[in-house]
Amino acid sequence: MFSSKSYLVLTILGLAAFLVSTTISAQTSTEESDSRIRDLLIEKRDVLERHLTYVESQFGMGELQSLDVLDAKLKLLDAELALADSAADRIKIFKDRLDVHRAMESQTMELYTLGNVTYGENIEAVVHRIDAAIDLSRATGDD
Repeated sequence: MFSSKSYLVLTILGLAAFLVSTTISAQTSTEESDSRIRDLLIEKRDVLERHLTYVESQFGMGELQSLDVLDAKLKLLDAELALADSAADRIKIFKDRLDVHRAMESQTMELYTLGNVTYGENIEAVVHRIDAAIDLSRATGDD
């Protein structure tokens, strides 16, 4: 028959095989989840690209304001940021976001001067521009 050492060795080998199969299963599950998330992020970006095109056409017809176009651009840039694979790509997107926030700040200041937006909306635009500058500084290491 089998000795107690043989049973111990068989038990250890069985446990090792179980752990290896569990680890491989978890890795496959994580990869499938990551792939699904990336597919959803791509779908989101594509939807926001179409939305920007629509908003720009509505703006061209006088139906929407320029701030609506800038807001749609920011949403698209945020979706692109989630998909950026390299630091260089992220830095470019952070620069683009800062440019859009600067334009929004400028336009909001003009609207505030005309009495078309509140003081709070004006300050919010300034704070968003500052946040965008902070994000860019962090991405470039200029803390």
